[in-house]
Order: sequence, then structure tokens, then C-alpha cells
Amino acid sequence: SPFNGNSILNYTIIQGNNSLFGVSNSGAFSVLSPLDYEKTKLEVVVVRVEDSGSTGHLQTTATVSVVVKPANDLSPKWDTWIPPVPSDLTYFINENVAF
Repeated sequence: SPFNGNSILNYTIIQGNNSLFGVSNSGAFSVLSPLDYEKTKLEVVVVRVEDSGSTGHLQTTATVSVVVKPANDLSPKWDTWIPPVPSDLTYFINENVAF
């Protein structure tokens, strides 16, 4: 039967930072907390899936590698009021440039 113990799967994070990541009963992998590129550029998590069969549990593992990309979390902050610019003009300002 497709609804016996063998068809019920349990997912568990067995290695890695389980405060940052989670895995649902359906096997969906999710990020629970913001990732910080300055702290780590790669997170490796091992997930085990196991059935609930009565004649011994079958299980396997999968390694999930999460590559953290840098984000612009330091957006520019203006210290003074800047008058409106006509919409037909475009300015480009590089990051980390002193004014």
C-alpha cells in the first residue's frame, strides 16, 4: 500500500548549522535565519531521510552546499539634502567613495 510505514519519510539535519536551516516533513529545505557573507561563504548541511517501515528503517543522506553571495547590505546614506534631479539625467556613484 502506498500509505504504509514505508511511504512515511522523516527528514533530519544531522550535520551542519541547524539553527540557520530547516527541512520540512515534505523534504523542503529552507533558510531560517539571514546568512552573512562576511561570516561564511559556504554552508554545508547533511540531511538524512528515513522511512518508517516496520521491517527495518531504510535511510540515506544528502549533502546540501549553500553558497552565500555578497549582498549590498550597506546601502548609501545621504547626510545632506539633495535637490531633486530631472528624470532625464542619470548619475552613477561607485560604492565606498568619499564625497
